[in-house]
Amino acid sequence: MKFEPTLRKLSNGVTVILDPMDLETVAIKVSFATGSRDETADTFGITHFCEHMLHLCTTRFQTPKERCDFLENMGGASNAGTSGRVLRFYGRIIAENTNVLLEVFADQLKNSLFDAEKIEIERSVILDELRRAQSNNQRKNIDFIETNLFGFSNYRTLGTLENIRSFTRDQMIDWLKKRLSAKNCTICVSGRIDDESCLLQRIEELFNFLPTHDVSKNTELNYTPCIKFL
Repeated sequence: MKFEPTLRKLSNGVTVILDPMDLETVAIKVSFATGSRDETADTFGITHFCEHMLHLCTTRFQTPKERCDFLENMGGASNAGTSGRVLRFYGRIIAENTNVLLEVFADQLKNSLFDAEKIEIERSVILDELRRAQSNNQRKNIDFIETNLFGFSNYRTLGTLENIRSFTRDQMIDWLKKRLSAKNCTICVSGRIDDESCLLQRIEELFNFLPTHDVSKNTELNYTPCIKFL
């Protein structure tokens, strides 16, 4: 199997990586170069909260189950995730339905409702996620190491209890407007690609709603790596 990926730039600035492979499925990842590293103490956890809301209901799909069932019937599945550096949407689908998965991701990014009632439900879900993480021995060990070596908590991506309880709908939408742009977006398609030019054209059509502003990055080190003897 050859490894011959190509990198393209769309007219609005989105980076597209095409990775043809001899498969009957396609894996797609839509990534934005933003995460908890770009948050401050009063916004720790906001990217992760936004990820949860973007993975809920849209004008097209009223529930995550509705979207999940639709994709399953099309031979696909999807998920989302947040890290210190990246907010991503990813999934896999049978190759003939590549455009279907791309349309679902575009719908999530463009038409998520951020319903007030669902925000409160999801707030409880995230608070429970934080509590479970803080009671997990492996996570506690990692947090101990990172806190003492690098000066920041492993739970930064999840946020603090105070932050999670305080985030508002307007605050989350404003954050996404600032942090999501065509210029920090990379779309990777890996698998059976029958017509590259048609695929690129469809990606450009679906994601031309993305704004094109520059997105700042928090690249400064605010800690001094060290070893503490306790």
